[in-house]
Amino acid sequence: MATLQPVQFEVGGRKHSTIALTGFDALHLDRIVADKWSGMHAAVAALGIDKEDKVAIGTAMARELTKALAGMSREEYRNLIELSLGSTTLIGGATEKDVRLANADVIGEAFVGHLVDIPEVLLAVWSANKLSPFA
Repeated sequence: MATLQPVQFEVGGRKHSTIALTGFDALHLDRIVADKWSGMHAAVAALGIDKEDKVAIGTAMARELTKALAGMSREEYRNLIELSLGSTTLIGGATEKDVRLANADVIGEAFVGHLVDIPEVLLAVWSANKLSPFA
């Protein structure tokens, strides 16, 4: 079995590190994201954005993800957030401690003032996990 290496990324000027999920959690997250992805992808494709414009596509996908998240029940949303971000760490830098995003309450505290970043962070984590839509 391969050793999982952390993937680092930056969203909203803050650095994050994530390790891919394993076992049933990976399968379950892939199923949830794949279900949401088809509608999001169709909506973005309908906008006619040039396929080479990765920034515009990423922005449109984050906008569509925001809509999809808004339509979820409280329990579905909590499950998705915890499953997606549970193996992610917000890197604190020189003046703050690193924060492992272990559960919804910690995630909520970590994103105070940065809620707008959640869709982009989710997309980055899902990409790092190499979920089906990102293959």
